[in-house]
Amino acid sequence: MTKVSEMVSRHAKISIFLLFAVLSVAAVGVYMVKGQILSINSNDLTFHLNRIETFRQAIVDGHGFAFRNFETFNKIGNAINFFYPYAYMYLWAGIYVLVPGPVTAFYLGELLLVFATLYVAYYSARTIKISRTFAVVFAILWGFGTYRTHLALNIYVLGEALAYAFIPLALAGAYKLYFDNQRRWVLLGLGMALVTYAHLLSTLLVGGVIFVMAVFSLVIRFDWQKVINTFKAIGLYLTLTLYFFVPFVYEMKQTSIMATIKTEHVIFLKSLTSVIENSISNGITFDGWMDVSLGLTVMISMALYFVWFKKLNMKERLTGGFSILLMVFSTSIFPWYGLPGSLANVIQFPYRLYGLTTLFAFIWLVMYLDRTVQVSRVRKMTVGALFMFVLLISFGGQVISTYDAARKNPAVVTDEKGQVTYNVVTNDTYYDFLQKKTDYTGRADYAPINAVDHDYRNTQGIIDHQALVRSGAG
Repeated sequence: MTKVSEMVSRHAKISIFLLFAVLSVAAVGVYMVKGQILSINSNDLTFHLNRIETFRQAIVDGHGFAFRNFETFNKIGNAINFFYPYAYMYLWAGIYVLVPGPVTAFYLGELLLVFATLYVAYYSARTIKISRTFAVVFAILWGFGTYRTHLALNIYVLGEALAYAFIPLALAGAYKLYFDNQRRWVLLGLGMALVTYAHLLSTLLVGGVIFVMAVFSLVIRFDWQKVINTFKAIGLYLTLTLYFFVPFVYEMKQTSIMATIKTEHVIFLKSLTSVIENSISNGITFDGWMDVSLGLTVMISMALYFVWFKKLNMKERLTGGFSILLMVFSTSIFPWYGLPGSLANVIQFPYRLYGLTTLFAFIWLVMYLDRTVQVSRVRKMTVGALFMFVLLISFGGQVISTYDAARKNPAVVTDEKGQVTYNVVTNDTYYDFLQKKTDYTGRADYAPINAVDHDYRNTQGIIDHQALVRSGAG
């Protein structure tokens, strides 16, 4: 590489870094500017902010780290950090220690999450030999995709949103190992570990996709070196995650816990027609509320898949087809109600497949555009700008809908039982919000089964600090 090309490359890297930084500030700034967290349907927000507060208190008190805490989660002695990955929450807590104002600290964490999602997606696309221009397009499509944005900035499902920052890296490593004949097992092991640091279910879903990739690759052409490198990746993964899994397994053997909500079948299952209609509207309902959806950009990608099908190469056909298959699997066409209850309770919501559906819908698209749109840099930039324009419409619609939902509801609501709901959280109400006594789904997750009734739903006793006396007890 000549000195001139090195300078051009360095300039491009700095420009992309600054672009992602500006986009991250702009995306989070529209929420941050009002100095409040819009907490409509705030179950997950309450859950994760309590987790962050657990670590903040440990750091401030000089303990450094705490698996248990007797101040957060309404002082019930929650031991969640044995069972839920916590690495990124600990880092988020560090921001709270350094930055005055909990709302500002929260949104700075969100800003870093958006930036990490964009940059890792860009790096992952470059890893699988997508040009710089379309790697940026992929990063923006993925980073501001409707489903990921809904998780991170609307309903605050932060464990899953954090995992999505690193899923492209894990899949890029798997692609390099199984289909590019390169020994990139380190990237695969590292990517999977970074996903695990955020969310265990996402780890299982991504692991399932990688298993399919590995089997498909080895069936086409068996290669012992791929098998050996797979075990190397597994070894690296285990090494990087033992800090979490050792206490996790130990505590699971010591105490039977109530892991998550228990239902007879999966819930929030939609028909294929409903999924498509909901996605075309970006999940924005007629009354202004947000629903979980794939988003308009994913629907455009799938429509283009059928329009351009004859022009696609085999790799693009398989990737796009897998995206459509995942979407179908997320609907009532798949026999979800035939699954064993134990498996249904692990997955809980079929729409969890939306994340991987989105990723494959975008990656085939940028692969095709990168291969075919090569006439001029101007044309590439025009195509990229067109898709980003559609994306801004998608993202902007979510922002408007979120603000509209907050506007329609009072900031604080107290029901006839005295339970308080905070639809808007400010610096003044932040810590009251954390300590609210509400029997929402998830408040007593990871509590010992013996501490709750057999139906897993009567958790108010735990919240009220009441002992459960069973018949026949000595």
